[in-house]
Amino acid sequence: MNELVKYWTLLRINPAGGYQTEKLAIAQTYIAQTYPDLTELHQLQQHLTRDYQNHSTEAELCLRCFISHCTLEECSSIVRQFGECYQFNQSDVLGYVLDDDGLATSDYSPLSKKILASYNPAIATLNTWATRLVRQHPALNQFLKQQGLFLKSDWAVLNSTTLKRLQQVLSKRFYWSTEAIQTATLYLESYHTVYLSDRIAEGSQGRCKEPTPEQLKRMANYLQPKLNPIVSPNQILNQLFAIAECLRQHHLNRYQTESIEDKTIQIKAEQKLVDSSSNGLDSSEEFLYHYRAQFRKCLNAALETVIQDYTSRLPGQTKADQFRTALRLLYCQKITMTQIAEQLDLKRQDNVARLLKLKTLRADVGLHMLKGLKQDISETAQNFADPERLNRFADAIDAALHDQVDALLEKDAQQSKTPKAYQKDNLFAEQLCALLSRD
Repeated sequence: MNELVKYWTLLRINPAGGYQTEKLAIAQTYIAQTYPDLTELHQLQQHLTRDYQNHSTEAELCLRCFISHCTLEECSSIVRQFGECYQFNQSDVLGYVLDDDGLATSDYSPLSKKILASYNPAIATLNTWATRLVRQHPALNQFLKQQGLFLKSDWAVLNSTTLKRLQQVLSKRFYWSTEAIQTATLYLESYHTVYLSDRIAEGSQGRCKEPTPEQLKRMANYLQPKLNPIVSPNQILNQLFAIAECLRQHHLNRYQTESIEDKTIQIKAEQKLVDSSSNGLDSSEEFLYHYRAQFRKCLNAALETVIQDYTSRLPGQTKADQFRTALRLLYCQKITMTQIAEQLDLKRQDNVARLLKLKTLRADVGLHMLKGLKQDISETAQNFADPERLNRFADAIDAALHDQVDALLEKDAQQSKTPKAYQKDNLFAEQLCALLSRD
């Protein structure tokens, strides 16, 4: 679907089941007459948000239409992740949150109006904000709870995460730098000191609500002597969102499955390494544990090096920002290059392809990975096999490393042809998205 159409097509519950699409002539006419030449979607959303804040009924309808599409996407995501296991489908979920009647004036206040009323563009994009509030909707969560599924809010996730646990996740799962982990730890520490302490002192029970402006200000005061430069309450909220998202990814990916083909490639390559680098079954399990950790670590380091190198060679900060934003939109928000071209005002899809140079980027990441892996595996293997054995199987080790890196890059190349496929198990995409979330 053309992304622009989302601003004048409303998704509504179909009484016969599922949902139906309704075109709102008022919203379409408003955009056509007010912004006839504006095709850059990010700018259009900014203008519509400003108009809505200036009490434009038509702009509100446009944004409510857009939110209905965000709602469908989030519900579809919940069903994909949990529906089969907890026995519910898309229609079950949509009934609780896709409740907009499309009327410009009405006594009824649908979820989309509540999302708009609480939306602050300085904190998040409208899509991100809508997604959060859909997932945290009380009636939806009550239904999911009855099915045996409890979706924690971001604040409950942060409440239950210790500083030590956060450091372990960011280090061992996402391979953040020591400095980035220390900064994230300070943010969580300030959150526990203010928000969690308030909740305990008040004896609050039930679902955790978002920190109040007063609490965020106290967190900023707490961080003032510890962080340089000084951070604002909105920056704190953004960082807490990012930390919670990493913790969610870590939890969900513990249960992700892999395709049989991908698993077969991994097993064969790892078996080559075990046969070449360890003296027997007793040490093979420990060797693989070290190897898998080093594989992720080297991937993260390679991505960081290559992206830094690419941005430093682009002409000007604007191009560098476009490069990182385009990567984030493709890998994290999973939208097409055509849509990215519209959002970044790059005119055509091929301009995005030339900017990203994904084939070259993957090749460079692969080279950096292999260089790091060969050194790390050589050092690790010395603890599991004698030097003579390692020398004898040097070529086999090298071939096994190439097999695994090639499989990783080939999988990303294949999935990049269909952005939605990035939702499936893709270590390259996962690590890149985690890296970009630290910007």
